[in-house]
Amino acid sequence: MLSVARLDGARYLVNEKINGHATVNAHSELDSPDAAAALRYHHGDLRGALIVAGRSLLEEGGPRALTLRAAARRANVSHAAPRHHFASLRHFLGDCAADGFAEFDAALRSAADSSAAASASTPAIAASGTDQTDADGAREPTDPAAASDPTDALAAMGAAYVRFAVANRAVFRLMFDCDSYCEHTEALRIAGGRAYDTLVEAVRALPGPVAAAELDYRVASVWSLVHGFAHLTLEGAIGKQPGTVPQPDLLAARAVRDFVGGALGRE
Repeated sequence: MLSVARLDGARYLVNEKINGHATVNAHSELDSPDAAAALRYHHGDLRGALIVAGRSLLEEGGPRALTLRAAARRANVSHAAPRHHFASLRHFLGDCAADGFAEFDAALRSAADSSAAASASTPAIAASGTDQTDADGAREPTDPAAASDPTDALAAMGAAYVRFAVANRAVFRLMFDCDSYCEHTEALRIAGGRAYDTLVEAVRALPGPVAAAELDYRVASVWSLVHGFAHLTLEGAIGKQPGTVPQPDLLAARAVRDFVGGALGRE
C-alpha cells in the first residue's frame, strides 16, 4: 500500500507493507500524516512516529478521540508498541503537547528572526522615514541602525502565536489544558519552559532597564493579549463587525505594539 510523507523538509513515497517493513522513494509530491508516521518508524524513531500519529488523530477528533491503540494503528505498529515509550495515555498526551510546544517555540523564534531580516533588508524604507507593515504585522523600523528592533520582533511573535493556534487547533488547546488530559512529563516541562523563556527574553529586550516586578507584568500582559486573540480566533469571535475581514494575527501584532508603546511611554 502506498502512502506519502514530508519529513525534515523532504517529501517521500512510502511502501508501508512490504515484508513487514516500510520502504522509501524520495520523489513524491504528496503528503499524509499516516505516511509521516510510517517514515519515522522506518527510520527507527518509534516514539516520533507515534507522536506524529497522535497529533494527526488529535486534529481529527480532539483528545477524547485519541487512544494508544489508535495511535499505534495510525503509525502502522503493534498495539503493544506504544508501551515502550509511554506508560499511559496521559503520558502520551503530555509528550504530544511537548512536541507542540517545541514546534510553537520554533515558530516564535522564526518570526522574530524573519522580522530582523526584513528590517535589515529595507534600508531604502528606513532612509525615507516611512513606516511599512509586513505580513507578520511587524512594522519595519525607520532607523537604518535598528536592524533588530525588539518591538518589531515581539509584534511578529504575537502574529506567529495566533497563526500557530489556527494551524494546530487541537494540539494548541491541549498544550494549554494539560491538567485535564496530560501527565506533566519531563519533555512537557522542558518544551513548555523553553517556549515561555522565548517570550520572556523577547519582552526583556525592550528598551530600558526594568525591575523584576515590571518584567513580570509586561510578560503577563503581552501573553494575555496574544493568547486572548488566539483563543477568540479559535472560537470564531474575531471580526464580528459587518464588513470586516478577520485578520487576527495582524490584530494581535497591533495590540502588542499598542501595549509596548503605552508601557514604554510611562517610563
